[in-house]
Amino acid sequence: MKKVCHKEAMKIISELNDKKTRLINTELREKTVRYRDGESRPTGGYSYQKTRDEIKKLDAEIRRIKHVLAKANCAVMLDGFDMTLGEGLVYLAQLTQEHERIDALANEMQTFVSITANGVTIHNDCMYDVKKAEADAAALNSEIGRLQVAIDRANLVNYIEL
Repeated sequence: MKKVCHKEAMKIISELNDKKTRLINTELREKTVRYRDGESRPTGGYSYQKTRDEIKKLDAEIRRIKHVLAKANCAVMLDGFDMTLGEGLVYLAQLTQEHERIDALANEMQTFVSITANGVTIHNDCMYDVKKAEADAAALNSEIGRLQVAIDRANLVNYIEL
C-alpha cells in the first residue's frame, strides 16, 4: 500500500486516463493493415484481446482509486466551511453556476432606450437593481475563491492509502 495525498491520487487517475487514451489511439491506428494484391498480409502488432485486457485493467485501477478518494471526500472537513470535501465540490459547482447567472444579469444596462424604424421610442428597464447584481457577483466570486483554496488545501494535506 502507498500513502498519497488526494492531489497525488487525482494525478495518478489523470495519468491512467492518459495511458488509456494513448492505448485507444494506438488501437485506432493499428487495428487494420493495408497491402496490395499479390503481397503477403503484414502481421502488425495489434491484438484485440490484449487491448481489451489492458483497458479493463486500467479502468479497474481508475475505479479503485476514485472509490478510495470518494470515500475520503465524505470524511474530510473543509477549513472555514461546515461541510465535507465532497459537499464542497458540489457547492463549488453550484456557486459557479450561480455566478454565471448573476454575472450575466450584472452585465445588463439598468435602462436602455431605443427608437424603432418608424420613430417609436422603446424603453427597456431591468426589473432588478443591476448594481446589486454586480455586488452579488463580486461576493460570489470571493466565496468561490475562498472555497477553492479550502478544497485545494484539503486535497494537499489529507492522505489516503492506495
